[in-house]
Amino acid sequence: MSTNKTRLDLLGEVPKNTILAELGTFSGYFADEILRRCHPQHLYVVDLFEGVVGSGDENGENFRSIDMGFMKPHLERHFGGKPVTVVKSDSVSWLLGQPEGTIDFVYIDTIHDFKQTLAELVASTRATKRGGWICGHDYDEKFSGVVQAVDLYCSAFGVPVTIYRGDKLASFKIINAGRIGG
Repeated sequence: MSTNKTRLDLLGEVPKNTILAELGTFSGYFADEILRRCHPQHLYVVDLFEGVVGSGDENGENFRSIDMGFMKPHLERHFGGKPVTVVKSDSVSWLLGQPEGTIDFVYIDTIHDFKQTLAELVASTRATKRGGWICGHDYDEKFSGVVQAVDLYCSAFGVPVTIYRGDKLASFKIINAGRIGG
């Protein structure tokens, strides 16, 4: 299924007072949007926080580079006093370290590689609740690894995907059917 909604519209559909995780945060802009729009019980912001990383916005525009070594302490100060934990970890290890079925919503926006994205999808299935949402960004031919991983995952597990095409770079939403570790 496809919709002309944006990833911010997707956030407006997320149930309130739930446990959320953003995998790959870059500057923390989208984490701010998650916090503001979703009113989570708790938000985990997970990133490697290493090296100089470049990224554009939700449309792949306004490219800039950030030294991620400075971003973790910046985000910890920025989110201080809010229900947010900033985590330095690779996304798959972090997901596998979570108790099974405890997260309601995961948003994947890391390295856009097929192998990594597929591993994140599978690990998210274990970490999210049955009926939880596994979402992500850059479902676009420019990031063929994301498209291939999402399509393979959905085909292998017989689950539908909703594509949010309102931004130039689409986002996706999969409802966890609970077939792995569920």
